[in-house]
Amino acid sequence: MPTPRIKSQNSYINNSSRAIGSLWSRRLTKNHFVNLDFNNKYRKNIKHFASTYDDLLDISDFFENNNFLFCTGEINDQLVNSLINSILFLSYKDNNSSIKLCINSPGGSIMAGLALYDAIVWTNKSTNTISLGLAASMGAFLLASGTNGLRFSTPNTRIMIHQPIGGIQGNAVDIEIQVKELLYHRNNINYLLSKFTDQSLSMIESDTDRDKYMTPLEAKEYGIIDRVLNCRDSFKPSIKNCKKVRSVKKSNINWASFYYSFNK
Repeated sequence: MPTPRIKSQNSYINNSSRAIGSLWSRRLTKNHFVNLDFNNKYRKNIKHFASTYDDLLDISDFFENNNFLFCTGEINDQLVNSLINSILFLSYKDNNSSIKLCINSPGGSIMAGLALYDAIVWTNKSTNTISLGLAASMGAFLLASGTNGLRFSTPNTRIMIHQPIGGIQGNAVDIEIQVKELLYHRNNINYLLSKFTDQSLSMIESDTDRDKYMTPLEAKEYGIIDRVLNCRDSFKPSIKNCKKVRSVKKSNINWASFYYSFNK
């Protein structure tokens, strides 16, 4: 006599999920919208038939289908792996379309950022980089790495470049090895920034020796971006009143950058 088998709780859950998914696939029609808080496993099942029912696509799917990718927060392996997957998918789907990479990041891992840069170069796709909020460290590097003429910034973004930062500990030999590795990354990043911006290598080395913050106008003159995106016309009258603020020393602020951002 065969030994009776007891179904686990997970098997009941899986069977129920398949049944519900089958029911949805039969009953969903065009113009129906379902807002579900599924985990990634079940969201993939929805995406499988979302190509037929476009209204099921969530916001991230909508932007990805229109070649918009978002590099936000710390640049780490998890974020970059997700972006690389999307880039390779977009390249496979349509090799002629450009990637629009929106950046709002304080920086992060050098190797993760370089992996993302290499993936973009590998696909040989035109890349439109757009900075919003903050593009610092590796975020500024990725901003500058976009296709010439397609590197944009919003007026109030702050852009910062500096040399690599790392913590080192261990015995003398280990420290020497890590210092050499850090210097390699510094030279590599400086060389690539020099290539992106058309600045001399000595200029890049001097400017990245310490944190160098820039307005979008200064970043445009430096060669990191190509264009400052304009704000709405309704903002123009209020910005002209900035010169009335007497408590701010002229040496601490560049009014020309404000006028440029809102009046060009």
